[in-house]
Amino acid sequence: MTWRELLWGADSVTAACTFVPPAAEAVCEVCHASTRQGRRRCFACFRTSAQVTMPAEGVVPISLYRTGDNLWHALRRYKDGRDPRLRRRLGRRLGRLLSGFLRRHLACIAPGVSPDWRITVVPPTRRRSQRHPLEKVVRRSFWLRRRYVRTLRTATRPSHNAASDTAFKVIRDVRGLPLLVVDDTFTTGASVQSATSALRLAGAQVVAVVVIGRVVNSDATPEEAELWAAATRTPWRLNRCCREGG
Repeated sequence: MTWRELLWGADSVTAACTFVPPAAEAVCEVCHASTRQGRRRCFACFRTSAQVTMPAEGVVPISLYRTGDNLWHALRRYKDGRDPRLRRRLGRRLGRLLSGFLRRHLACIAPGVSPDWRITVVPPTRRRSQRHPLEKVVRRSFWLRRRYVRTLRTATRPSHNAASDTAFKVIRDVRGLPLLVVDDTFTTGASVQSATSALRLAGAQVVAVVVIGRVVNSDATPEEAELWAAATRTPWRLNRCCREGG
C-alpha cells in the first residue's frame, strides 16, 4: 500500500471527526463553538450575523476540528491536493459522510421540510477554473445529485471577518424554494452568513445550514480549550448530531 492509502484508509474521514456538543451554557447557539460565560453566541457569530440582513440563526456542523488535524488535511486536500487520485478519494469519502449524515438527521435539522427541498453549496471565495470541489462532493451521491441546484456565484470576495449581503449573487429564481445550504468549513461564519442572507433576501426558504467541519482553536482561549477537551471525551457517531443533544 502507498503512504496515501495508509493515511486515508476506508474510514479515514469519519475516524477524523470529533463530537459536536449541543447548544448550551458556554456553547454557541449558532455554530456550537465556545462562548464566554453568560453569552449565548460566540464573538464571531455575534459579529457576522449582525453584518447581514437575514442571517442564519443556526448552523449544524458535522464535526469539530483543529488546524493541522486529519479532518483539516482532508478538507484542504480534497480541493487543493496535488494528487488527483487523492482528491477524488477524499471527495468520495466526504460525499459519503455528508450524504449519510443528512439521511440520518434531516428530520431533526429541518423538521417538517417540504419533500421538494433542494441542496445548494456556498461558492468558493476565490474563483476557480473548474467546478467547485464541494459541488462535486454533493453530486457524488445520487440521492443528493438529483436535489442539487446551483444558486450563487461570488460577486465580491467576503473578508475573513466581514459578512455582506452582496458578497454572493443569486443566479436563478429561488423564490419559495426550500433550500439546504452546505459548506465544507466554518471559521468565522462570514461566507455562510453572506450566502444565507443573499438567498433569503431573494425569497428562498433556507431550511438548514450544514457545514462539514467547524474550526476550533483550542490555543486561543480557555473556553475553546475546555470545549475541545470535552468534545474529544465523547466518541463521534454518525447517528448522533448536535441538534439531538447527543
